[in-house]
Amino acid sequence: MIDISSQIRSLILNTNSISSLLPNYHNSKAIFTRRPAPADANGLVVFISPLIGGGIDSDFLKLQKREIFHDIACYGPNDTAINYRKVQEVAFALAQTFHRIDIQKLEMPQGWQLVRTKCFGPMPAPTDDQKIVGRMISVQFLIAQNTAL
Repeated sequence: MIDISSQIRSLILNTNSISSLLPNYHNSKAIFTRRPAPADANGLVVFISPLIGGGIDSDFLKLQKREIFHDIACYGPNDTAINYRKVQEVAFALAQTFHRIDIQKLEMPQGWQLVRTKCFGPMPAPTDDQKIVGRMISVQFLIAQNTAL
């Protein structure tokens, strides 16, 4: 399994158009790689899903490619139009950041390199509370590993 959720989190933290919109949480930003959010995380939060179906392989003589998928969701209060629009703004900034990103921006695990990304969304994220609004993107990462014969 290839887990790049911490690398995705680092990229979001280092992208000012996103991180500047997020509240501080324990000397960082409210970006989480697991659910649920801590009880003291109030306001707008971003969740990075675990690996979703990590495995479409394409093998060649010296190259192995793999498609992996992650969802990135943003949730916030739905109590005012301003808060609603802020969730929208973060979701669109996430989509702009992850769609066809410069391959040098996202650090990969050792031995792997990013070939390309495709972003789908933003789209409504599931909620079970009318007081919460959610938007998400789904990102396809094509990564490659060099292998010896």
